[in-house]
Amino acid sequence: MEACNLRGTTEAVCSATVGGTVDNKSTFVSTTTTMSGADYYRYDVAITGGADKTANPTGQCKPAASNPASGASMKAVGMWGLIGVLGVASLLGC
Repeated sequence: MEACNLRGTTEAVCSATVGGTVDNKSTFVSTTTTMSGADYYRYDVAITGGADKTANPTGQCKPAASNPASGASMKAVGMWGLIGVLGVASLLGC
């Protein structure tokens, strides 16, 4: 699970949790990071269709059920991969 909360226009606080179960042993790892400065990018995007759906913004993004890749950033996928490798290594006793 990944979630980010925007703090104004200069930073975002993001958290991610990943876990798994092998041989009835479960492990979950969570991390939180604040991105700002050179790590934080914000782009103005022109809305070309569906502007009516932005009439009551909530300030939070939710992945679309029909798009499994929505909400996954390259940084998050890389972090999940690293955490997954560490989790498997700890389960195997490496």
